[in-house]
Amino acid sequence: MLEIALSILIVITTIIAFFAAIKFIRYLLKSNNYINRLLFFAFFGFFFGFAYEFLRIISFIFLGDVNSTVDQFFFSFKIMLIFAAISALLEILFIIDRQGGAPVKHESALRYFYLGMLVFITVFNIYFYEKIPLDSGNIYMFQVHPITLLISLFTYTPMFLFVVLRTIKISRKIDDQKLGKLNLIFGTLICVLTFERCVNITLFLVFPSLIFLLFDVLTIFIILVLVSYYLFFGKIDLLESVSTYFCLKTLYIIKKETGHMFYEHEFRAGASSSALLTDRFLLGGFLYAITQGLELGLGLSGNVDIIQAGKTTILLRHGKFVFGLLFTLEYTQTLEERVRKYMERFEKTYASVLENWTGDLSQIKMEQLNAWTLEIFKKF
Repeated sequence: MLEIALSILIVITTIIAFFAAIKFIRYLLKSNNYINRLLFFAFFGFFFGFAYEFLRIISFIFLGDVNSTVDQFFFSFKIMLIFAAISALLEILFIIDRQGGAPVKHESALRYFYLGMLVFITVFNIYFYEKIPLDSGNIYMFQVHPITLLISLFTYTPMFLFVVLRTIKISRKIDDQKLGKLNLIFGTLICVLTFERCVNITLFLVFPSLIFLLFDVLTIFIILVLVSYYLFFGKIDLLESVSTYFCLKTLYIIKKETGHMFYEHEFRAGASSSALLTDRFLLGGFLYAITQGLELGLGLSGNVDIIQAGKTTILLRHGKFVFGLLFTLEYTQTLEERVRKYMERFEKTYASVLENWTGDLSQIKMEQLNAWTLEIFKKF
């Protein structure tokens, strides 16, 4: 009876996982930034393990056995992908912390330490593992060696707690309450998924029972349902939105042909060029001259141009009367869309002023522009 229930649950979970994967891949093809690639790799690392486990359980139930050599190989590969996925999630946290202006201390040391742990655990697990028969039929489970378990507990538990605390901290730094709550919920889901994967490779050392295997598959099913809800009905671009929220530096709106700067907004302290050029007209002319030089030197002429300057990305969008310059730590399609929306609203609202420009900046309402900035760039 347990085996039938297990088979039905696996089939349903596999169908959900298939459609969720298609949805995420389609989104990734449209918005292929670094954070999304890392998230995809992490999900692949975790969900490969699901697929492998489901196939071997079905093989045990309906075929009676699995090929031992193939089974051992894929178990070792699953262990490697689980710890690689954890490293990818840690890297996402590092990126968002840097964008938020609070980089993690000793980031490089931590990155290389956990990459070293990944290599060590992968190699150690090839030669040392446990084969645990369950209490029903001929089903058995591969589990990590107790030594691997102890080493992992000592090295990854502090990292797991660190990730939980940083996720809470990042969520609290987000002024948009909806986005902050979604980030916290999604972070919790990722932590639960990571915890389940770690339990999966150690649980049967203590509880070698088919009912616990059913419980584990049920947990996977619930996680997949929640992930699918986010993908189909929630905010699929959540991490991109969080990244966008923190990576903004400065926005400029400048008049074409004259170089008058209508608007400047610093999203973070010390992000603006105005520290060097305090006069608005000088700064506007300076940016205008640079922009014209880039267009001539690099052959930029489209509606949107992306310029990489060291660690800063400059998004340049052309309008009918003005052009917008957005300085950011990373380009995303979300940012491009928001700059377009801002400029279209600006040019529509002040069309008559821009067409008959006299140089009088008092005709531009700064309070209105600040409200638009908050609405368009900080509300998700």
